[in-house]
Amino acid sequence: MEKILFVSSFRYLFIDGEPDDHFTLLPGINISNSMEKKKEILDNQLIFMLGGIEFDHLLNSPNIIFCEFEKGDLPGADLEPFLLAILLWIKELFRST
Repeated sequence: MEKILFVSSFRYLFIDGEPDDHFTLLPGINISNSMEKKKEILDNQLIFMLGGIEFDHLLNSPNIIFCEFEKGDLPGADLEPFLLAILLWIKELFRST
């Protein structure tokens, strides 16, 4: 089954505490500050899709937010609005105003 992976980072978000595997923000949406988890999510195959600069940015960011879905879990869904909704939800979750 084809998978959809969404990975992002927040430039000014720092997670206190020891790096852990990850914790769940919302079912299926996780955040991690662990270098091992970032390396697991950002496997070497992704460097060809992301490009070296973006890959390096995500790998060296203080944290990554990631979610992975089976394409069959979203039958008939338009993926761009779905991923945009996830990103906007995460942005509002960490809004500091």
